Amino acid sequence: MTDGSMTERDAIGTGIHRLQRLMASRRVAARLAEAAGVELPQQAVNVLRVLGDGEARTVADVARAARMDIGAVSRQLTVLEERRLVRRPAGSNGAALVAATAAGRRSAASVEAVQSRHLRDVLAGWTPEEREAFGRLFLRFVDGLAHTPYRAP
Repeated sequence: MTDGSMTERDAIGTGIHRLQRLMASRRVAARLAEAAGVELPQQAVNVLRVLGDGEARTVADVARAARMDIGAVSRQLTVLEERRLVRRPAGSNGAALVAATAAGRRSAASVEAVQSRHLRDVLAGWTPEEREAFGRLFLRFVDGLAHTPYRAP
């Protein structure tokens, strides 16, 4: 960088860092939950979003989908059960299952609606071609991150 400008790799790295911080921000999660009318901690919202389709799942499946450890998911399920947003129906094969109640599905749908509206607002000034290219390239990038092994320097 002789001219003081950011290289492509620097810009991408900076963008990833900012996105990670944004996605992990409790303040951002609180604003999303508030806009959706859902008074829950960030991790509980993540668990509820996984269960939002109403399908009963094992705690391990919820943890995997939410990218959380089982202990954290179990703690959040307790919070969600106390608020009657999830229930634990009996599994047909003895597996411990969890599912969103009707109120839980409504809360998850509200969070999803606010998130979708927010993304539409962010991209409102973009052309259809820019949105299409970004979506395609972003998915390609995320898939590359997920499937490319780390190498030592």
